[in-house]
Amino acid sequence: MGKFKIAEVQLSDIKLVKKNAHFMQQDTFNALVNNIRRDGQLSSVPFCVKHSDGSYTVVSGNHRTQAAKMAGLTSCLLYTSPSPR
Repeated sequence: MGKFKIAEVQLSDIKLVKKNAHFMQQDTFNALVNNIRRDGQLSSVPFCVKHSDGSYTVVSGNHRTQAAKMAGLTSCLLYTSPSPR
């Protein structure tokens, strides 16, 4: 089996990238937060790199992860890959 895994992770263990490659309008982001709050989960999982200290950094899904935190979720599913050496 490959090195990629699906894991349920505490959102507090996920670091967001400082500069997101994509821009999202505030009203679109607010709608995303409201949809996640309504659904109680993400419908599309972020992709993160797992570090040796057990933390994760978002590679794809920065807005989703940030919106999940704002919606009050404490954990989410995500795809993980080990940190490159």
